[in-house]
Amino acid sequence: MGEQPKQEKTVSQTTFIVTIVVSLIVIAGVAFIYNQQLTRLQSNYDTLLNEKNSLQNNYNALNSTYSSLLTSYNTLYSQSGSLQSDYNTLQSQYSSLQSNYNSLQSSYNYYYSAYNSLSASYSNLQSSYSSLQSSYSSLQIDRDNLYNIVNLGKSQTLDTNRPVSLTCSGSQTISYSMSYAGYITITFNAQRQIYLEAYSSYIYTWYARYPLSGTATSGTFKIPVLPGTTSIYIQDMPGILETGGQTVVLSATYVY
Repeated sequence: MGEQPKQEKTVSQTTFIVTIVVSLIVIAGVAFIYNQQLTRLQSNYDTLLNEKNSLQNNYNALNSTYSSLLTSYNTLYSQSGSLQSDYNTLQSQYSSLQSNYNSLQSSYNYYYSAYNSLSASYSNLQSSYSSLQSSYSSLQIDRDNLYNIVNLGKSQTLDTNRPVSLTCSGSQTISYSMSYAGYITITFNAQRQIYLEAYSSYIYTWYARYPLSGTATSGTFKIPVLPGTTSIYIQDMPGILETGGQTVVLSATYVY
């Protein structure tokens, strides 16, 4: 009976020790966990503090920018009244320039239309001038021709060493067309005696003879001519003992 209380006391002490040990273990575990959480919280705090400092710096920079912008705004606002006045002045000047532009545009349209009309008139006058110039040149040529004709300043070769065959006592007629009055110079060489006569269709008659009487074997003479056809009659005049034909070589130049 005396040993049972002692055993109970020993058990009770053991239980107490176990309880204390367990408690210490629990407390140590709780302390470890708390320490881990405290370390994590400290790290988070440091991070938040850095972010707070960064935000503070950003805030200070933004606040400085805001102050600068506010100053600029106040300056610009104070200048807006002057700018508005300048704008109104420019608007008035623009309206005046617009009015002047419209007036000038109207004048331009009028003068441009007048220019087109004058340009068309100029083209017509230029065409008329060219036509008149051409007519003038043609008339000048005609005048010069007529002047030369009046003064017998033009000439035309009708024949050069033309052979004319004559039978014995026969004749030949050579005809030339004349446009103006003038004269013909005739040069001839014959193998025997001949004479020549001239006929004009303008007066319908024989009006010239070479030589004036008798015959010749060569010679040069001039006969006047009128507009129309002039015919040169050549007559062979053989001697009593001459037979057979002959050839007369004749040259004629028309001067008018």
